[in-house]
Amino acid sequence: MSNIRALILAFAALITVLVASGAEPPAPRGRAEVEAVLARAPGSATGELRPLKVLLVAYRKDHGPNEHDYPLWQKRWRLLLGGEQQAPPDAGQINLYGPAVDASPAHAGAPKIEVNAAWGWPSPEQLAQSDLVVTHCYVNWDATKLVELKAFLARGGGWVLVHPACIVPTTDIVGAVTELTGLAWEYGYTGFRHGPLDLRITAPDHPICLGLH
Repeated sequence: MSNIRALILAFAALITVLVASGAEPPAPRGRAEVEAVLARAPGSATGELRPLKVLLVAYRKDHGPNEHDYPLWQKRWRLLLGGEQQAPPDAGQINLYGPAVDASPAHAGAPKIEVNAAWGWPSPEQLAQSDLVVTHCYVNWDATKLVELKAFLARGGGWVLVHPACIVPTTDIVGAVTELTGLAWEYGYTGFRHGPLDLRITAPDHPICLGLH
């Protein structure tokens, strides 16, 4: 739980959010704020982090410059999570856009993390070898993928869907995807709201929400 929660908080803290023209983005969270949240993460019974195999799933880039660049995200998060030894040589930096941040210690990667990459959708072999799958791209959802995802979750695997991964291309399986993932975008029905957004933590005592407010 601690490793996975740390990864989720890292996504929340470090992914660059592109805002509409003229909008003022909120001030970046400081390292001390992130560490204060992580300090409240429940530890393991032994106090030791268990090894965690993370699979990053990307697909071809769509949209314009600095938008939806899934291959770039995959390269740079392989560096962030796995360190220089597990990242491609052209990863370059850990932040997605803009000049490289001064994060040389982060180039060592997270402890006890093995990170791998998949294109479009994991193979059965990759699913069998992974503890956590992070999908940041459009997914061509179908019945076969639902069966594989359900089996992966049933054995205790973790799955994170980022942005367009929750978009379902056909309405006949929207309900089935939502049942497994918690939400789904339905063509012809769902719409985006662009603008300021207030978030309220409704379960502050849940292990994944500790320290968030």
